[in-house]
Amino acid sequence: HPPLLSFTLIVFGGLWLCLWQQPWRKWGIFPLCLGCTLIWWTDPPHILVDGQGKITALYTDGILHLSSNRKGKFTSETWAKHLSAQETKLMNCSEDVCKASFQNIPVVVSYEKENQPCLKDAILIRLEPSQAACPEAQLTLDWYDLWRGGSHAIWLTPQGARLEKVQQGKRPWTQRSIPRKERPTQKTAL
Repeated sequence: HPPLLSFTLIVFGGLWLCLWQQPWRKWGIFPLCLGCTLIWWTDPPHILVDGQGKITALYTDGILHLSSNRKGKFTSETWAKHLSAQETKLMNCSEDVCKASFQNIPVVVSYEKENQPCLKDAILIRLEPSQAACPEAQLTLDWYDLWRGGSHAIWLTPQGARLEKVQQGKRPWTQRSIPRKERPTQKTAL
């Protein structure tokens, strides 16, 4: 998604152009163009995690490293198109654990409850509920994080990992789900 500043400039410039009738309405072109150019200056995320826990990807140097080539095919194709990846490769996987690295930071993806490695200063993505904590890791995501927050995007910076999540169902245009106990009962007329 576009950065908030870019989105705000595009909306402001568009509204300025549409709402005013005087000749100075043409000034709305400047924030509109600035907002459009800012979209191209944002850094893509380095790690993407599917909200359903099917697939994880590491994006580096135009190559999208995938944790699976069987699960989440549609998601991986969408990521490759969005990031303009020149090539997709499979991570180094064995026994339901996939490993890769980005600037000497290990990225470990595990698909099993029993086989969840713990590495110092690593990014651990556990697509099953965590069995044990790993305080040595830089960042740990598990199934519960995906269940609560949806898909995740991670940027690896010198200051540490920056995480953004898509909270599914918590948007202004969606209704809050009503728990089963609070739902009204429907009486049928005979």
